Amino acid sequence: MIKVASVDPHSYARSLCAQAACEKLVVLAEVFVRVAESWRSERLDREPSIHQSRRETGVALRVWDRQGHQGFVHADDIAHRSPGDLTRSAIELLALQRGSPPDLVPRLPGSEDESHAAPEGGAGPPGSSAQADPREPADRLSGWLETARAAFESRGALPFRHPQIEIERGMGRAWIINSLGRDISIPFAAGSVGVQARVGDSTMRYEAILGTQDIPPDALVAAVLREAESRLGRAVVPATTAPVLLAPRASAIWLRWVADRFVKRSGESEAGVLPLPFRKGFHIVDDPVGDPYDGEGREARRRSYLRDGQLADRIIDSRDPSARAEDLGPMRRDSYRDAPAPGALHLTVPAQASTARPALDQLNGGLHVTSLAPRGAPGSDTFLAEVRGWWIEPGRPPRAVGATLLKLEEQGGLGRVVAWGADDEEGPPGVQGRAPSLLFDRAELIRL
Repeated sequence: MIKVASVDPHSYARSLCAQAACEKLVVLAEVFVRVAESWRSERLDREPSIHQSRRETGVALRVWDRQGHQGFVHADDIAHRSPGDLTRSAIELLALQRGSPPDLVPRLPGSEDESHAAPEGGAGPPGSSAQADPREPADRLSGWLETARAAFESRGALPFRHPQIEIERGMGRAWIINSLGRDISIPFAAGSVGVQARVGDSTMRYEAILGTQDIPPDALVAAVLREAESRLGRAVVPATTAPVLLAPRASAIWLRWVADRFVKRSGESEAGVLPLPFRKGFHIVDDPVGDPYDGEGREARRRSYLRDGQLADRIIDSRDPSARAEDLGPMRRDSYRDAPAPGALHLTVPAQASTARPALDQLNGGLHVTSLAPRGAPGSDTFLAEVRGWWIEPGRPPRAVGATLLKLEEQGGLGRVVAWGADDEEGPPGVQGRAPSLLFDRAELIRL
């Protein structure tokens, strides 16, 4: 087990939860503890590589009183955070809310599913019985970094300057314990690769998720070159309205943004939430493969938010007293610094069969978006984003266009999806979703 200054994370979490639950004002208490170790290698241009490793611990405590007021505190480095100090801070927050309007206490999961908890054992993650040799990840990442650098150099003249390449892998374990008897352990692993470079007068950054295998350096080089070439484009979009095709990574970003429309909050009726139906055969699924629990320790399950173009499951706030217990969630917890909130875990648009007509072939006089940055509030009726990409017209070579404002109406663009491809990919780090190319029949385009 990775030791954190002689503090056992599981015992620490149990002690903190027990102490908080005994406080006079508290009717419900929950503790989240996270322990992680990461290895990182980076290289700037032709400079020597830099290698780093880091261990991190964090804790979050939530307590509630009978009126539904919440006290939420978090802290780094559990070895130097006493359970008593954290408990007192949370109670002080509760006391400050006396006299304010009451709220609803969430229905946290209890001990009934304890038999399904992830085991403590396993190879590698902090908190497990076996510890990985820290030299092996660092050596392997360093070797990959040098291979990627050589792959860039073999291309000769590049459309960018001063590339910095970074690769990182991490693993860890989290514990969620509450005063209802829930006590689970969740191992996790993550990885990413990033390239930052100067393209013209601006800085470009390309990031990708690493799965169980590292990305082949040649594939990374090809993706970065495509991104750089699109950013060098200065052509003006020749239309104010046109069809738009989002490349898979851009589709995943849009998917994460639009998911807020599937959240059902306490007191909200089902009527009038979404106009139905959307495109027949279009599905949006929450498929939390590898994520057995949500951010409150509730067992995660596959949900269909859109099934064959029609609204199906909803994301239900755990404070909703009208919902059945088995329908609550998922509740996302992005870090120990964030309290859980209703949100999808891993969104997916199932791809078409590989024999289907490519979505790009269906774009006739429109914009192929390869990079996208949302600019509006998630889940709004109108989706706004700054985009870059290529203008596609039959019989003419693609033209890279400059920064453009994309505007999609009809439920944030849900009502404008007309086709999707077989080329699904994971979104960039932090997006947690997978999608194919998505074709929208009409969007407003404004040159920035």
